[in-house]
Amino acid sequence: MAYLWTPIANAVDSYRRRLLIEPKALYEHTWRLIHIHEALVVTLGTALATRLFTLWNEQPHTIAQDSIKTTTQKMITGLNPEDPTKPPSRGCLSGSISEWINLLNTAKNLSLNTDCPFIENLKNYIEKVPESPNNNSLAFLNDWERIAPVPRSYNRGDDLTVINRFLAINDLRNKLAHVPISARILTNLHKNLRKELLWLLTHDPNWLNDEDATKDIAIKKWHPSLCGQISDSKAFISGSTFGKASTDENHQNRKGVYWKWNLNNTSETITWEASPFVYFDDELKISLLFRVNNLSGDLDVNPTGEYHRFAAEVEPVQRRDISKDYIESWLPKKPSPESTEARDTLDTNDAIDTSESLKPDEISPEDLRTRAENAFK
Repeated sequence: MAYLWTPIANAVDSYRRRLLIEPKALYEHTWRLIHIHEALVVTLGTALATRLFTLWNEQPHTIAQDSIKTTTQKMITGLNPEDPTKPPSRGCLSGSISEWINLLNTAKNLSLNTDCPFIENLKNYIEKVPESPNNNSLAFLNDWERIAPVPRSYNRGDDLTVINRFLAINDLRNKLAHVPISARILTNLHKNLRKELLWLLTHDPNWLNDEDATKDIAIKKWHPSLCGQISDSKAFISGSTFGKASTDENHQNRKGVYWKWNLNNTSETITWEASPFVYFDDELKISLLFRVNNLSGDLDVNPTGEYHRFAAEVEPVQRRDISKDYIESWLPKKPSPESTEARDTLDTNDAIDTSESLKPDEISPEDLRTRAENAFK
């Protein structure tokens, strides 16, 4: 049996424990479901980013598009290579869930010269339309409509892929953070958001149509992209299980923390570096790098990282310095003088987006409000 990546498992287990102890604490349970979603997004985004960095370092010809590396670096850090002294814009490491989702969304357009089973499986997962009895629309759509206007992109009956559902849950989360919710809505919202999360987590038909929102989650079949082992030279952890690390010489020679993943028990296991995005503490608890302070293109000192355990426990955030040596591969490189001169000769008007979608008179009031709120996420 495959176990969830531990950060996801931590969030699921935290929800299960509190549901058993306080089954009527619906507001808390709703937010714990959102924590599961955030753990899911950041874990997969981190695994993708580190896998790409490993391929660039070890097999530089694997990724066909040269521009993908710079784009990925900019999405993670928010840094602009053309002006490294400029403060970072919003990127993954600004603590933005929506930016992690955007990073995941780039996976579907990756073109690899050699096969990477993990990335291929992840692409299939985020482009999948989960099986549901709601004509493939969001399980919590009716509840969301009772809270605030729903963006048209989540219209009823649309075949929403997993990545679209990630975006929808994050948009709902931003509404819940700013809008008071009636207790009359919470019962169904919790039940239906839970149902939506179960579709994203499992392909077990026994759970896909479950209506009992008080029942403990005892899923044994998870989507393969969501499962794997995290290890360092001393120990491994998979789901909530842990043990002594392999005595294999190749493993013992590795430094830092590593991901280990395979599609099934008969397929090849692939291993790649997870440090410094994943951290093991002295109690073998795993946390994910979620935000980096004082990040810039020209680092004089080690930046400080905020590591999160998505379990809503006491002191879930730990702050740790990150070695500049680790960060070098994330940072977009400054363009060469030749490329800068070539850019400056371009007609400025060519760079202006004049698409029809930007015309204000063709945007509904609801969408305008959503865009305004999104600007302050």
